[in-house]
Amino acid sequence: VKRSIQHVVVDEVQDYAPMQLYILTKTFPRARFTFVGDVFQSLNPYVWQTENNLEAIFAALHPKTVRLTKSYRSTEEIFRFCDGLLGKRIPAETVLRHGRRPSISHITKARRIESVRDRIMGRLGDNHETIAVICETVQECQEIYDGLRGLDPSLPLSLLIEERAKFEAGVIIVPVFLAKGLEFDAVIIPEANSEVYGEEYQRRILYVACSRALHSLNLLYTGRLSPFIEDLPSELYSLE
Repeated sequence: VKRSIQHVVVDEVQDYAPMQLYILTKTFPRARFTFVGDVFQSLNPYVWQTENNLEAIFAALHPKTVRLTKSYRSTEEIFRFCDGLLGKRIPAETVLRHGRRPSISHITKARRIESVRDRIMGRLGDNHETIAVICETVQECQEIYDGLRGLDPSLPLSLLIEERAKFEAGVIIVPVFLAKGLEFDAVIIPEANSEVYGEEYQRRILYVACSRALHSLNLLYTGRLSPFIEDLPSELYSLE
């Protein structure tokens, strides 16, 4: 127990289980607490289901809730697309900065690496300084990285699969759980099909991946498109 600590700030609070937060309040009994997070960016389906869970658990502490309702990250087109992925449940608005609608492309498995390379080259041509290829797993990241390296060794690629790895500008291959909290000029999702993003808890994982994009968002898929995208109004995206 540390009684000298007066204030504790917990960022990304949606990644902490209720027991972990309870232990923090007992570890620092004289501290005031600030919990900051977004329940829609929780990657663990068993932790937080709604933002009201946190208020209910700490009701005895009489917490004050402040909701930040303006998004400054993405263009309005990307914001509306991400909003749609969650069923328009985001109680927020975006600043009026416009760009291209997110693009969705059906590809074959045989041309998957070539398709990712083509989108990377297109975004480099747009003079984007940070481009992320966001995958669901580390294994997929490694496969994409190795495939791109073998196809075009001149691509400025880096692989980020460890939390302590150095973040660099250029083209980065990264799993979604490490991309959370980061932002990129352009995001490419190499597999947005129903097999990868088909279960309800994967809706939020797809949302996290897409919402990392500032200016450009490209989604590729083999097989059947994710149902979360199929359900979107067609005016929210463009087909390529």
